Amino acid sequence: MKVVLNRSPSQTLLQIGNLHNLILEISERPLPNRLRMPRFTCRFRYTEVKHEGALLVEYGEGRIIEEAIEDYCNKISNKTLVVNAMNSHRLEFDTVDVIPGTNDYTSMIEPEPERAFLTPVSY
Repeated sequence: MKVVLNRSPSQTLLQIGNLHNLILEISERPLPNRLRMPRFTCRFRYTEVKHEGALLVEYGEGRIIEEAIEDYCNKISNKTLVVNAMNSHRLEFDTVDVIPGTNDYTSMIEPEPERAFLTPVSY
């Protein structure tokens, strides 16, 4: 007898991000909030989950970055994601089982560019 295992299709968070040119935002909560809630959150920037006609902001939470990423993968698996919902560049796509993959996401973190602040001009 021969036994064949047919696995369900899956894709990694990195594959989804690269395919749709998304940015994975990882945020660290300020210290007072960390006492009550997990330290890190993550989500794709400008991305929401379509649920029964409404758009929901989903994000993963965790004590460490890897936990937040795994939580986010679970929350967006087998869902319809909507990117840039309120502008002309809107994109909708369905996901299958989303897995974190073997990537070290912390090594991919790039610093945000410095934001320019306007300085008041005195007359």
